[in-house]
Amino acid sequence: MMRILLACLMCLILPLSQAMAIDGGPTFGGGGSVSVTGTYAGVLVPKPVPPGIENSLGLFTTTVPKSGLATGTFNIFRGGKFYPGSISATADPDSGKFTGLANGQFSLTFVVGFNSKGDPITEEVLFNAVGSIKAHIVANPNFLGVAQARMRGDANITFETVPAGFDPSANSGTPVPFKVRGFKQTSS
Repeated sequence: MMRILLACLMCLILPLSQAMAIDGGPTFGGGGSVSVTGTYAGVLVPKPVPPGIENSLGLFTTTVPKSGLATGTFNIFRGGKFYPGSISATADPDSGKFTGLANGQFSLTFVVGFNSKGDPITEEVLFNAVGSIKAHIVANPNFLGVAQARMRGDANITFETVPAGFDPSANSGTPVPFKVRGFKQTSS
């Protein structure tokens, strides 16, 4: 009788102890619990800036290789304008720090007048969105989630035109602050 009771108790205790066990060995370094290599996707959401909210949104994808720079696409929308571009970054495997530069740009040609023959006089204007991204790659706290890692941080993007005074609405003057929110899509 005692053996049956002990066997029943062991049937309850063993699965519970496995569910609460800590897997793996010791972790070394600050971010050793997650591998930074892989492909990430995310958004840049503007932080509320007085007196109003910035009318913009950014999207990015980047691949962090085992060696070398992380590279990817960076696209940002602001005030009805679309800035396609690229991102270059580093990802520290020990701390999980992701530090990158983002650059988006496009050009438009405007008719600024006409010469004496009636031919149009044009001027090309370059629209730039340039800035930095600083984020941390951390293990996904939602253990039921599909994504292995999350990316959280901040970005500062400056919008400008060349020549500078051509479209005042496209010049931010100072960097526009964004929140960076991303997730790991693949590990390879």
